[in-house]
Amino acid sequence: MTVTGAPTLVVTGATAGAITATYSSTTGQGNVLIFSFTVPASPDTLSIAAQSIALAGGTVVETAVTPTVNADVAISAAIALAAGTKTVVAA
Repeated sequence: MTVTGAPTLVVTGATAGAITATYSSTTGQGNVLIFSFTVPASPDTLSIAAQSIALAGGTVVETAVTPTVNADVAISAAIALAAGTKTVVAA
């Protein structure tokens, strides 16, 4: 995949509420987008809900067989459920 701009998604903290995660890179194979965010100061349980990735004026282009602009820019309920929740503690 090729990404332009700074797409974002929302991570929800049980205590912190909505946390914006911003696209930071793609895996070496180019099929996974990596988003970064600041971990809340106190212990918190984080989750990702079904949502569309906000493109913020950018694009996500699937470059596999046939280039497709803004392909698969949503997190389905099934993917969100599979991600589960994570308890984090800032170091």
